[in-house]
Amino acid sequence: MKPWLRWVRIIILILIVIVFILLVVPVLLNCALGHNTPCDFEVVGTEVNWLDFWGAYIGAIIGGLITLIPMKRETDRNALNIMINNHENYIKELKSQLGNNICNLNFKPIGDFELPIKENNKSIDKNRIDDIIRGLNETCDSVKNQLDSWCIIYSEETGNAGNFKNAYMKCVDEYEKDVKEVTDRLEEILNDNEKDIREQKKDCAIWIITFREKLKKQQESHRQIMLKAAQDWLKEEQKELDKLRNQLIAFYPRIKSKNN
Repeated sequence: MKPWLRWVRIIILILIVIVFILLVVPVLLNCALGHNTPCDFEVVGTEVNWLDFWGAYIGAIIGGLITLIPMKRETDRNALNIMINNHENYIKELKSQLGNNICNLNFKPIGDFELPIKENNKSIDKNRIDDIIRGLNETCDSVKNQLDSWCIIYSEETGNAGNFKNAYMKCVDEYEKDVKEVTDRLEEILNDNEKDIREQKKDCAIWIITFREKLKKQQESHRQIMLKAAQDWLKEEQKELDKLRNQLIAFYPRIKSKNN
């Protein structure tokens, strides 16, 4: 609803209340005090009595409005301040969550698989490879578990929140494929007893160069997709926060929020 329509509705409602208080209530009071027959609507009391009544009556109304209006405005202002503080805390927590989700896609362990292959020219450290495979699988499980938790919490989200969820799911899916590709290759090395160490290392070196280039491009692509979706979501939440701050300023133009 447009702001001016809201104010028109408020003004009309106030006028109706004023008419009821000033006209209907005294008539009903007069009827209640002097209504003897259905058709008997004589005025009860003298002019002095009615002057005293109107003086006390209007004075009470004005006094009540003087008390009520500032109280109402103060209540609205306090409610807006609470909403602003809650939204500020929400944005702060959301930034932390989004940052953790993006950083959790750590590609370095995926690239570390080439170290035990290159370090020793005489043999391939199969124990080290076993450790790397185990570590990769644990890291991948952690990433998938965090995604599952996120999807449960934000299962019904649409708009920018839904866009981030979809980007997150896509990136984790690609991350999982990279881990699987590396672990499959390392397991082939462990199980390949037909080739000597030189042939194994030569084959691995060729594959490592190709995979490293692909991983580098995917890493940048994954992060950019998630960063863009996260930034759009945060911008949307910031707009909502700015709207609340503007509402507070509209109540009290001289009162500015701490970020304005």
